[in-house]
Amino acid sequence: MDFTIKSVYSNNDIEVNGTLIDPIWERTRAVELVNNSDGTTTKDSLRALVRSFWTNKYLYFGLEANYEELFLAPENAETDPKTGKTWRLWDISDVFEIFIGPDSKKTRVYREFQVSPDSRWIDIAIDASKPERTADFDWSSGMKAKSTIDYVAKKWYSVLQFPFTAFDRFPAEKEIWNLNFYRMAGTPDKRQLFAWSPTFIDRFHKPEKFGNIIFVK
Repeated sequence: MDFTIKSVYSNNDIEVNGTLIDPIWERTRAVELVNNSDGTTTKDSLRALVRSFWTNKYLYFGLEANYEELFLAPENAETDPKTGKTWRLWDISDVFEIFIGPDSKKTRVYREFQVSPDSRWIDIAIDASKPERTADFDWSSGMKAKSTIDYVAKKWYSVLQFPFTAFDRFPAEKEIWNLNFYRMAGTPDKRQLFAWSPTFIDRFHKPEKFGNIIFVK
């Protein structure tokens, strides 16, 4: 199966407000997450769609995710006082995750970004090129992330904005990078894992399973 998402170009940046109401999102085509363990389609009540566009400064992603129940971090969850990132967010909350990097299937070097339904976030620089994977938690991408929750429809939305300086590279038109999308949902005793390109194991750090993002105008 071809795992390729098109990121469409826009002349204009948008406000990172956690909604997908800006007209630019109508020009994008969504990809859908599946059950990570076997690649099967998720239940409608857990369906998640991801979209993307880019500008001269930033790369954007938009998430629309159905939920059955929300698992959120406690109010006193530990955060970095300098950056605001929430430590070990994946252990204490539902999260949407993006692993991305130019040519990261080969280099096995990529960036990890996470956001929760209540707008908590974390960014990490990953180097999996050696037998023991390393993670730089002090790295700062300059990302912005904002989520909103529709409690009536049981959906949450998120918009993420990454400056291209986070990747030390600006893409040319039709350039292809590698990435994958993941989601963790539910309390620890009912944890469910979802992916765009499934890893078929109980973890996400498998860059050889990454799909592609192509930058189009």
